Amino acid sequence: MPQFIHSRAIIIILATLATLAILAGVFQLGVSVGERKSRHFTRWFDNYNQNMLPPAPHRPGPGLPPGNMPMPMLPNAHGVFGKILSVSDNSLIIQGQDNVEQNVLITSSTAIRIDRRIGTIEDLKPETEVSVLGAPNEQGQIEARLIRLFNK
Repeated sequence: MPQFIHSRAIIIILATLATLAILAGVFQLGVSVGERKSRHFTRWFDNYNQNMLPPAPHRPGPGLPPGNMPMPMLPNAHGVFGKILSVSDNSLIIQGQDNVEQNVLITSSTAIRIDRRIGTIEDLKPETEVSVLGAPNEQGQIEARLIRLFNK
């Protein structure tokens, strides 16, 4: 029996099975990440009116009516680099790559940095170039974990 366990064929079979199991796990991880990004993009577009446009009584609910606006490029779900368009109490609208606007939520745990020093929400002003890292939420917004301001 011990010779059977230590035989070369069994070792090769077990190594192959272990390699296949690892590859299957990596594949599943990639599928999970892709699904999460896809859900973010869908929610971002479904909530575009609420996230990006000022409230108006004549505007319909979530989603855009067909033909009203061209479909914007999809944003990055975990961050944005660009210019601040507007600042409110706990959110920013940032014009990112390809002129895509992204709504960024600022929480009590959001770190704001200017070069090597700590910044505050008062440092966030329109026309300032920023880089935001965060996590997507269910409304298609980015919950900021780090906002870095760039001096011109």
